[in-house]
Amino acid sequence: MALSIADKMSEDKKVILFIDLEGVKIAVKGAQDVRIEPYNTMKNILERLFEKKVEIMVCPLCLKYDGYKPEDLKEGIKIAEKDRFFNFTNGRILTLNY
Repeated sequence: MALSIADKMSEDKKVILFIDLEGVKIAVKGAQDVRIEPYNTMKNILERLFEKKVEIMVCPLCLKYDGYKPEDLKEGIKIAEKDRFFNFTNGRILTLNY
């Protein structure tokens, strides 16, 4: 659901998508595609977000906890960096969490 909201919001807003905890599993190469009705598949939504130039980041500790390395990430997905978040929000903390 969070991917669908990011997709919808990115139609006319700047969006950064931060993936953590169990979500890391969709960010790695070879990830199983998932579809929850009535939403599109996660693979399709991620592709749309890439097309819209949405920056997608993964929590480095969550990635490590799940046994993955940065090189396991799908092309275009980055390790989250603190400074990038603060630059994007102009120093404010803005969150929408699911």
